[in-house]
Amino acid sequence: MLAELKDLESRFTDVFWQELAAGLGVSRWSLEDAPRSAELAARDALMRSEAARSTRIEDQVAELGVRIAALERVIARWSSLTRAWRRPASRAPRGDGSRSGGADPTVETVLARERIESMLRELRPRLPVDVRVKPNGALRVHWAIATSAPRGVGAVRLEPERLLDDLRKVAGVLTDIDVGDDRFDGAFLVRGHEPTVRAVLDRETRGRLLRLDARCADLRVDLDAGEAVVRMHSSPTVELLEDALAVLARLRRAPVRALRNDEA
Repeated sequence: MLAELKDLESRFTDVFWQELAAGLGVSRWSLEDAPRSAELAARDALMRSEAARSTRIEDQVAELGVRIAALERVIARWSSLTRAWRRPASRAPRGDGSRSGGADPTVETVLARERIESMLRELRPRLPVDVRVKPNGALRVHWAIATSAPRGVGAVRLEPERLLDDLRKVAGVLTDIDVGDDRFDGAFLVRGHEPTVRAVLDRETRGRLLRLDARCADLRVDLDAGEAVVRMHSSPTVELLEDALAVLARLRRAPVRALRNDEA
């Protein structure tokens, strides 16, 4: 029975066990960590008889059966359970600065949002987009556009490299993923899931990010938890939006990490 459970468990990747299993009500079996009832624990503490050990074994066998049944239910419903893992949502997720039922907090955010939404209507992007605008001091705003992404893509975070980042990397307190492009690697600090980073930062995307960095301040790109976001501080323009939309589209197509070893 234990061999059957171990065979079932071995079909799934570490990513499945770390990120999806708990939400599906399954966990890896461990004889050392086998859950025991308070009554059984008390019996073990009071006596070490053959009868007590036999009861414990029976409980563990029953637990094995429960776990096998749970994994078999997961496998039977695999396609529906993992749909959100593989596919982006049809709507862009909302976040801090999204349009809400109330009014925007400042005139500047109203004007910036209207301008961005007007340009998006002209550009007609082929992906769902959420516009996020927040005030940033007098007469200034931070803005971002976001889209949905599959939950199964690895996390990526990108931002301009700052003056002291090299020293922090040498000291070992900061990690950075180099992609083999000297100009790009010198301009950006990139962190996250390295295979995903290398997959999405192709030549075209790197070029668009370099253009964005040259035209705006506080550029930041995030891919995680089912959403991709490009944030910046600059007056919105069609050129900025075109590059940002292209970056989002590439992130949305990032490869999904395997949940089963027969998919890897």
